[in-house]
Amino acid sequence: HTPRNPLRRTYRPMYRRARKTCISLPAVPIAKRLLPLFILPLTVGMTEHAPTRKAMEKQYTFPYRQYTLPDGATPEERLLIEEARKAAQGAYAPFSGYRVGAAARLASGRIITAANQESEVFPAGLCAERVLLFSHLATDPEDRITALAIASVPDDTECCPCGGCRQVMLDTMRRQGTPFRIIMSSGQSATVVDSPACLMPFPFGL
Repeated sequence: HTPRNPLRRTYRPMYRRARKTCISLPAVPIAKRLLPLFILPLTVGMTEHAPTRKAMEKQYTFPYRQYTLPDGATPEERLLIEEARKAAQGAYAPFSGYRVGAAARLASGRIITAANQESEVFPAGLCAERVLLFSHLATDPEDRITALAIASVPDDTECCPCGGCRQVMLDTMRRQGTPFRIIMSSGQSATVVDSPACLMPFPFGL
């Protein structure tokens, strides 16, 4: 048998009186009085120190040309589109069945071509535009690109570059120091922009 603590018996009546006193206190009125003391400084701080933010609405526009083929294209553009269509025949696309060809005219007048190459490891494949640009920058970067045409098979809609290709086009423009036209063609029409910057308004940069 464990002996009782004599102090416990001594202080028990005092504890009971204190408990009854606490319970009988007007808790709700006190809370109503104390609550504004906490809320008021918070409200004042928010109104005095909250920063004012002003948004500026801006618009991004760019010029482009769109025409029907073959009549609307210039002879140079028509030739470049035809070379891109021929290049699409060299694409390796057993998974998507979407063949893309790219053809670029250089400052020397020479035309170079490339086609998309797919892989069983899907991220390892590469678009026609990047195959062309990387190959050219690795072999003859001094001969600047002046125009680049893109064509696809099937050609129901105009073939536009993906986001990765747009970034690499912009990188190429920065490296060579001059912009170049981009011709996005289908079997019936084409859209032309004068610079890769038109297709990439907020590019990545280090």
